[in-house]
Amino acid sequence: MDRRAYLGGVASVASLLAGCSSSDGGGATPTVTPAPVPAGGSDPVAVAGELDPATLGDAHVDALSGGSARVAVEYKAGRREQPFDLARTLATVDGGAFTYRVFAIRELEFGAVTRAFRGLWYEDGEAVVRFGDESTRSVHLEPDDLTPPSPADRFDRDRLVAVLSAFRPSVTDEGDGNAVTAESVADPARLPTPRGLDGGETGRLRGRLDADGVVAELAALFAVPPSRAGSDPAPITYRLAVTDRRETTVERPDAARTLEWYRTLQSESPVPDGVAEIARPDW
Repeated sequence: MDRRAYLGGVASVASLLAGCSSSDGGGATPTVTPAPVPAGGSDPVAVAGELDPATLGDAHVDALSGGSARVAVEYKAGRREQPFDLARTLATVDGGAFTYRVFAIRELEFGAVTRAFRGLWYEDGEAVVRFGDESTRSVHLEPDDLTPPSPADRFDRDRLVAVLSAFRPSVTDEGDGNAVTAESVADPARLPTPRGLDGGETGRLRGRLDADGVVAELAALFAVPPSRAGSDPAPITYRLAVTDRRETTVERPDAARTLEWYRTLQSESPVPDGVAEIARPDW
């Protein structure tokens, strides 16, 4: 389909799900009421088998913070060969040390395109190396020039919660965790779409949750409805993968290595092959 021009940026989600509730039917069939969750914490999966996205997002961040893991995310709007909105992030964490890198493309009005990269290594409460690139101008930034992202930003909490809130997936207990699935979008208004574009109900979601609340894998495919008769929906994919838990060693890069980070994120997805993949529905 024709590429849609828009003011760049991913719309923030104004309101995330505060929780899920369930109600029993009015029939005479006896039911067993589950014991309440202790005041010290919340189960990210509600008793009705529905997800509490906001609580799960918090559990995801808490479990990864200070741990050891590799967290990769890719958000892509538009055709594979020519996305008009792209964000790739890769974070590694091991205790108090972490690295974070993000590459983004935004298509603006009149066909203009911006590209930006940020990369940093943070250890013992201080930024050791930071690198930034805006379009064709590259600079090595001093430690005070970039603010380290919060744990929620590093582990993509807000966009993760937005996707789960929009799909409202069903949950299947797998013993050591849960599988989440959805065959359509329940609340398109909650989808993380590029600014100025609205999502539709067509979509699909697959995911896997670890027992401690970490979203180990999540793949979602949805679409911006056609802008004109006869055109196709603009596909949007969201992929997240947490790998190498308890086995990640944070890199100690120099400035040249951070430039390699940039080139790698520019050319390929940080999400490993065979992880967090999803087949496109027959639209």
